[in-house]
Amino acid sequence: AIAAVAAFFYAFVWPSIKNNIKASTYCATAVCYDGTSDCHYLDDKNKDQTVDCTSYYEKVIKEEQKSE
Repeated sequence: AIAAVAAFFYAFVWPSIKNNIKASTYCATAVCYDGTSDCHYLDDKNKDQTVDCTSYYEKVIKEEQKSE
């Protein structure tokens, strides 16, 4: 049972968590060309990487609206 729960977490839940962490980390400094879905940043090796910042910016906008 424990192995089944771990396999489910690793296959379905972890990728979402991993993408959210990546987006939160890089979207703050990324340059977005078409709104928020095509954002670019430089990784540790100075290679251009792409990240989808849509959910990050939706969260930022909601927080700004709450504070107004």
